[in-house]
Amino acid sequence: MTKLSRVIKFSLFLLAVSLIFIQRSYAVTTISYGQILSGTISAAGQQDEYIFIAAANDVICIFVAATSGNLIPRLGSSQSNYIFDAKLSESGDYIFTVSDNDNTHTGIYQVSLQ
Repeated sequence: MTKLSRVIKFSLFLLAVSLIFIQRSYAVTTISYGQILSGTISAAGQQDEYIFIAAANDVICIFVAATSGNLIPRLGSSQSNYIFDAKLSESGDYIFTVSDNDNTHTGIYQVSLQ
């Protein structure tokens, strides 16, 4: 597999799960391996962003669960996805989003990174 095809394959993988490998110029919430954080979706359409640092070949698991309200949590752009796991091929900063499944509900949730 050529370097270009590996880059394209990796880019498509990240696009598919909305896990973004970039550096941002605005604030997001930092989450570390083993942490469980609480968050709140307080307005329809709100998306909370989390950033973590990973090394190449790290295997990650992100889990989100509603703890109150009528929130149906979603990770990234996938429908009704509340758990995500993957092996990361690049070292760097990764950002993921948490939102409501149909962008109409609100509530409190917990998110963890393993």
